[in-house]
Amino acid sequence: ELSAYFERLVRANQRFSDEAGVGWQSDRGRVFIVLGEPDQLIEPQLNDMSRNRQQVWIYQAMNLQLTFFDQTGTGRWRLTQSSEVRFETEFRRRLK
Repeated sequence: ELSAYFERLVRANQRFSDEAGVGWQSDRGRVFIVLGEPDQLIEPQLNDMSRNRQQVWIYQAMNLQLTFFDQTGTGRWRLTQSSEVRFETEFRRRLK
C-alpha cells in the first residue's frame, strides 16, 4: 500500500501541477493520491479555457461523486465546497 501511495504521488505531480504549485498540493492531486483514479470522469466539452469549467470524478465503490471547477479558466481546478466536505469525510474514514 505504501508503494502504491508513492506511485500515486509521483503521478499526481506529473498530471496535476499548475501555477499554484506541484501536483500533490492541488485539489485534484490530493484526491488522486488518497482515492486513486476515478472510475469515471465527466467533463462537459467547452472551450478549453472557458470560465467555470467543471470535472466530475465518480468513485462507484464509495458511492462518491466529487466536482472540481476552474472558475478563472486558467486550469486551476478546485473542489466545490460540498465536494471538499465529502472528500474530507472519506479521507478521515480511511485513516481509522
